[in-house]
Amino acid sequence: MKTPASRSGRRYGALAAAVTMGMASITLPFSPARAAEATVDDAVFSWAVNEESGGGAYFGGANWLVAGEVGNVHGERGRGSSVWDAQDEKHYTAESGNTTITRPNAEGEQIPATWEKRNFAADGTTRLNTQPGSSSNNQANIASGTGTVDAETNSAEIQWDGSFTMVYYGGMTYWSINDPKLVVEDGVGKVTATLTGYGADMNDLSKWVKLDAMPDAEIATLTDVEVTEDGIQVTPEYEGVEIDVEPDGPSGPQVRNKDGWGSFPQDWVDFNVGTGQAAYWYTSGGQVDAKKTASPITIEYTSEVVDEEPAEFSGETSHEVTAASAEDGLDVTINGSDYENLPKAATGKGAVGVYSAIIDREKTGEFESSDVLGAQLSFFQDRSKPNSFSKVSEVEVDELDEDAEYDAVVWAAHGNGTDETVVYREPIELTDEQREALFTEDDATEEPTEEPSEEPSEEPTEDPSEEPSEEPTEEPSADPLEEPSEEPSDDATDDSTEDPSDEPSDDSTDDSTDDSTDDSTDQPGDDEDGVRLVLNLDSVSITDFLDSEKGVALSVEGLEQGHEIDFAVDPISGQDVEPAVLSATADESGVASTIVYGTAAAAAESYIGDYQVTVDVEGTEAANAGQDAGDETVAADTAAAADELTATFSVVADEDAPGDDGNGGEDGGQDGDNDGDNGSGDNGSGDNGSDNDGKSLPRTGASIAGLGLGLGAIVVGAGSLLIARRRRA
Repeated sequence: MKTPASRSGRRYGALAAAVTMGMASITLPFSPARAAEATVDDAVFSWAVNEESGGGAYFGGANWLVAGEVGNVHGERGRGSSVWDAQDEKHYTAESGNTTITRPNAEGEQIPATWEKRNFAADGTTRLNTQPGSSSNNQANIASGTGTVDAETNSAEIQWDGSFTMVYYGGMTYWSINDPKLVVEDGVGKVTATLTGYGADMNDLSKWVKLDAMPDAEIATLTDVEVTEDGIQVTPEYEGVEIDVEPDGPSGPQVRNKDGWGSFPQDWVDFNVGTGQAAYWYTSGGQVDAKKTASPITIEYTSEVVDEEPAEFSGETSHEVTAASAEDGLDVTINGSDYENLPKAATGKGAVGVYSAIIDREKTGEFESSDVLGAQLSFFQDRSKPNSFSKVSEVEVDELDEDAEYDAVVWAAHGNGTDETVVYREPIELTDEQREALFTEDDATEEPTEEPSEEPSEEPTEDPSEEPSEEPTEEPSADPLEEPSEEPSDDATDDSTEDPSDEPSDDSTDDSTDDSTDDSTDQPGDDEDGVRLVLNLDSVSITDFLDSEKGVALSVEGLEQGHEIDFAVDPISGQDVEPAVLSATADESGVASTIVYGTAAAAAESYIGDYQVTVDVEGTEAANAGQDAGDETVAADTAAAADELTATFSVVADEDAPGDDGNGGEDGGQDGDNDGDNGSGDNGSGDNGSDNDGKSLPRTGASIAGLGLGLGAIVVGAGSLLIARRRRA
């Protein structure tokens, strides 16, 4: 069973579907459209690293941050590891490229760092020492970062071009962080950089070697990141972070039995084994462990949503007239293939698929649903790849104007058709034969002929003969003649009794009806009815929609056991929600069902509006093939035609809900007190009913189907909807 991946962060208007087949349940979000991803080109990365990186040192005065990547200071002077002196002052820089080094003054304002004050606290007079709290709190700032941010999804990707160097023990050991990059997705991420520097050894001060660079090293692990429209502030993980070091190595083991124990990332520690600083970046049991905890990272920027030129729509579209007669009406099959990069819908949101329909050629400019005929929705579930569709727009003759010309039209869903959303509009060309078949009625003889024809007509004449027979027959025959006689009898039978009987006769009359007998297969409940989509409500109050025991029950009948069905639930009246697809599997009764309901009571108004339910039942021929359809041609047509079923329901405010209790009125509920099939029996308070007067939605496919029929699902408007494809006689 497939569900869309969930994202952390803010949510609005979530819908949930409980799938009761097999005692399983899922939650599928209906999420509002997200804010667009924004670009940044002025991001400033600021980091003091930790208190120790500006604190006093046991030798050499203090530890500092320096702008840029410091070169081979000691090698240039032909010496080993040494404290920087006045001759080395030139390497202490507060600005290099995009990078600056600042420190707070006594008022807490950031000011440029200087060589003269490198070993002093913020007041400028107190010398730094190794005690916790003693630090210059100098920080590196790298400007002009570029990338993208998405505040709605707590995601960001920003790259900086700049470096800074951490100088420890007054210059005896140092290394650099170059070109940091931030990557955050759904509030979780990291900062990576290229690490460079020089190797030293406190036990051998003559040692001074250039280290191999470590690219893409993780320097900060980030969780619970909140990405805003103008910045990010997050403290990297330290406490509880475990790292691996050689127990007998030069840095010593990590101590994990004291409060606040932890470490910088493993890459950071591994590189600093070479610099001789490794133990300064994890709890080693020393006096300065409390000063090693990572400081917050601050990132400031100005974000701008850039309207990119949408990719050009591509795809092939065609249409053809597949039926044209007074009996069948006008059918136009519209085919689309390899649709990509649909334009935005008229609602301003991304298209979820396309509508196809027939439209009067005189109707130009923007048009609404009421302006078109035979509209069909093709829902594209995966819009990351090309999509195709084939839909038949069916229109009855009485909906057409004989003098009008019509076009086939396709436009982005949802919303109205506009010049921007229409992707196809071409004339529907009718041949003379098709036009005559559509709009020319059969001529009927107004007056009976004087002489009967040699062969009887297939249909009875509308008017009786001018003269009745001289003698009526005493008794009518039990059955009509199988073959008509070549000559009419001189005497006519007595067509009617003088008085109608109180009860209808058991046998049908010989008169032909307007509909063929095959039409009986269209009645719900018949074996020939094939696959059907049933909704137990066409309107539900918001209170009931937020009740997981109520909601709206969706089911498809006439399937084979085990057949999987996807219900596409789609908002169609501008709600700020996105489509979802709910899956269900047919039970032993051939019914696949699910219940859709709301979960976010705080955003209840987001749900109010109309929804369309679409079920793609292509490939269900096997389920219909075994049904007793009576007429093999009708059965095959049913199976082949049932490619897609649709129905709609509405979520309304409580005061607008039908009935007294907002649950569809008295006719829309199921009374467990009734004694009939839907009362205390199978669908009432018994096995498939509920324990609250039978008004809760049943939770199995079988009972949903029973509930639908018990409510009168075969009568549109009686609290349920049953949508089936129109059957041709």
